[in-house]
Amino acid sequence: MPAYDIILDNEGDPQIAVLTTTVKSDLDKDKLKLAVASLKRQGKVGQDNLNKNKGRS
Repeated sequence: MPAYDIILDNEGDPQIAVLTTTVKSDLDKDKLKLAVASLKRQGKVGQDNLNKNKGRS
């Protein structure tokens, strides 16, 4: 549950601090593999298109 605190700085302006709790968990290895494969595939398509259009002017 988030918590907050509001204080005034030396010039009288309000400053807000928010505290939250986070839970770190391991990455889903299957989803990570799918994301890496997708990025590699998109990079290959982009590189292929660049090479295909290189000869055109």
